[in-house]
Amino acid sequence: MDLPRQQLRELSKTISHALRHEPWLYELELDDEGWVDLEILLAALGRHRARWAELEAVDAVRAHRDGVVFYAGNAQVWLADMVPPDYLR
Repeated sequence: MDLPRQQLRELSKTISHALRHEPWLYELELDDEGWVDLEILLAALGRHRARWAELEAVDAVRAHRDGVVFYAGNAQVWLADMVPPDYLR
């Protein structure tokens, strides 16, 4: 899935809004540390904006092999400061 830079920025802001500011608008229930399963987040984004319904996962193996640095977020998730759109599927 290749998104133009403006749509990536909009997606990033929407994710931040959903997780940090008003998760109830997206029907998200965060755990005690503020996390939600990726599949649940993606489903919520798909309900919120139909064009994001196809966003499913990050090809993390290929991204890491190509130099994207990931670090542990918690026991269930790895984070990266930036993942280029070529690795979104």
